[in-house]
Amino acid sequence: MTDFDSMINSWRNINDVNKENPEDFFRLVKEKVKMQQRKMLIMNLLLSTTFIITLFVILSIWLAFPERTIYFYGSLIAMGLSMILFLLITWSGFQLKKYDPQLEARRFISGHKRKLKNRIFALKYATPAFLGLLIINFTLYFQDVLVNESLTFKILAYSLTIFWIAGLGFAFNKNRIRSIHENEKLLIDFNKWNEYEK
Repeated sequence: MTDFDSMINSWRNINDVNKENPEDFFRLVKEKVKMQQRKMLIMNLLLSTTFIITLFVILSIWLAFPERTIYFYGSLIAMGLSMILFLLITWSGFQLKKYDPQLEARRFISGHKRKLKNRIFALKYATPAFLGLLIINFTLYFQDVLVNESLTFKILAYSLTIFWIAGLGFAFNKNRIRSIHENEKLLIDFNKWNEYEK
């Protein structure tokens, strides 16, 4: 027997266990969902708190510097809108409604599948897009704020900002990819659960 054949047999055995005892499988999926929801709630609350503080800072900057250029006001508006949109996308992956899986299995499965797809979208596309928008917004902001500064200072400010934002993206990239894989595995589990319900 080759390694490939033994791997296929192992997979079949795992599949047979799931078919024999679906209740254990359901319980495991529910535990994963509960843990993920708790983790997501904490992360979303922290992110929301940080963004709200940042929005107050943006508003303070707006009020402290009257009569600036369109770059200044445009970049502040774009930063605020980017943060609000990112928060909405992030919260769209959180399941607020509590369905009882025993009574409303189809609703439980479809609701969580939809939220998982939202989370995967937020992690795969919205997060990198948000970081890219931040770089663009700071570039516009610096067009006004650094207008009278030396070329060396401008280059330094642009470089540090771009490297800082890109560095944050790379620093959390491993975590982001792991979260994408966890959500994709959970989506597969919900698809299996859906097959049990048929």
